Amino acid sequence: MRRYLSPKLTEEILMQGREFGTEPRRKLMTVVFSDMRGFSSLTDNLEPEEIFQILNQYHSEMVTIIHRHDGTLNKIIGDGLLIFFGDPFAVEDHAERAVRMAVDMQREVAQLQNEWQTFGQPIGVGIGINTGFVTLGSIGSDHFKDYTVIGTQVLAPPTAIGVG
Repeated sequence: MRRYLSPKLTEEILMQGREFGTEPRRKLMTVVFSDMRGFSSLTDNLEPEEIFQILNQYHSEMVTIIHRHDGTLNKIIGDGLLIFFGDPFAVEDHAERAVRMAVDMQREVAQLQNEWQTFGQPIGVGIGINTGFVTLGSIGSDHFKDYTVIGTQVLAPPTAIGVG
């Protein structure tokens, strides 16, 4: 659970003894997609160690922001993040939390750009936010399970906002 949730939410689930993602269920939630803009061009000119450095710094800052807004980090795929709001605890303001998080992410990337100027390529962030009904639960095998969301709202192209 600690892989997906903020320490605050993880502790709350563990204290309640709740099952986590055992049965798929349909729920109105907000899904957020983000990726670094200009990252692919940047990787052509950097050593793998430098790419790891940038990604680790970026992910560290973004995960802190996600947890601050009680989002659930679903996946990290390279420079891309999939986040959702509204589970494992229902919140009425899931879309608002997602937007506030996105604004904070943009501000942080604007700060990081100052440090990353030495790499010679501007890096920004693109963020898409989509609210609708999704199905969520654990998918996988007995050896590896992934707690995730699926459905057309996850696949639908969201309106992207970006910095950089």
